[in-house]
Amino acid sequence: MDLWWPQLRIAGEADGLLKYDGRFGDPRVAIKKREDRDRRLRAAGARAVLHWGWDDLTDPNSLVRLLGGAGLPVVATPDTAHLHSLAAALRPPRPR
Repeated sequence: MDLWWPQLRIAGEADGLLKYDGRFGDPRVAIKKREDRDRRLRAAGARAVLHWGWDDLTDPNSLVRLLGGAGLPVVATPDTAHLHSLAAALRPPRPR
């Protein structure tokens, strides 16, 4: 678990998609581990377990919808300039 909001009993995990594309082993094993981890978190009292990836982080609307949909309030306006820079840094280089 990467983040925990105890007052709302919400767990958050920043998940990269690399572990699900097969380069680090069978993606079915990675998915099963994630499901087992989510079950343990819910059994320990988490009301929800949220997952997001780089695409969500670089799109403030996506992340606000994801977190807000679980009941987390917006406490600050997203810094879209920094998010735009992050999106540009994560974009694959253009072929020459």
